[in-house]
Amino acid sequence: KVFAIGESEGRGYIAMEYLPGGTLKERLTAGHPLPLEQIKEYIAQVCASLQEVHQHRTIHRDLKTGNLMLGEDGKLRLMDFGLSKSPLVTTMTSLGSVLGTLGYVAPEQVTGGEVDARTDIFSLGVIMYELLTNRLPFTGENEIALIHSIFNTVPPPPSSLRTDLPEGWDALVMKCLAKDAAQRFTAVGELAAELIDMKA
Repeated sequence: KVFAIGESEGRGYIAMEYLPGGTLKERLTAGHPLPLEQIKEYIAQVCASLQEVHQHRTIHRDLKTGNLMLGEDGKLRLMDFGLSKSPLVTTMTSLGSVLGTLGYVAPEQVTGGEVDARTDIFSLGVIMYELLTNRLPFTGENEIALIHSIFNTVPPPPSSLRTDLPEGWDALVMKCLAKDAAQRFTAVGELAAELIDMKA
């Protein structure tokens, strides 16, 4: 939440709420494996945040567990819109530049292609995979290897790394991680609707 915007001694400032819960990355590191019910609730909260963002025709483009923070109420806040893109924002990078944190970005971000809601859905798939398994689906010893993995590797299903996963979770995550954007959920609301029926 933003409480105030102003200027002091010639410098602009924004006063925002304090988020004492740290990042979701830190929560996962301290508490893996997280209970499935908790993971489901976190994902639902991210879906709700993204639905609001996408309704305003904005794409976040840098979703990751390090950009999700926990407030005093234990609810997630979506942070860091520094790379967000809307019709009102001009992209200030050259064609082909990778925007976002490489382990979480969709293939179309790597190639400088068109991004839309499905780009954020890919990153949310990476987050789900990470919450379920405590590892990223795409890895590499360097940037080139990681980019190769994003384009060519089909990661092992989460259930192969976490045996207590009920049926359905693998399909949900892997649909988000489809290389071809046309094979992903077209909108976050579709993902949220399927999430409701997931067993935890």
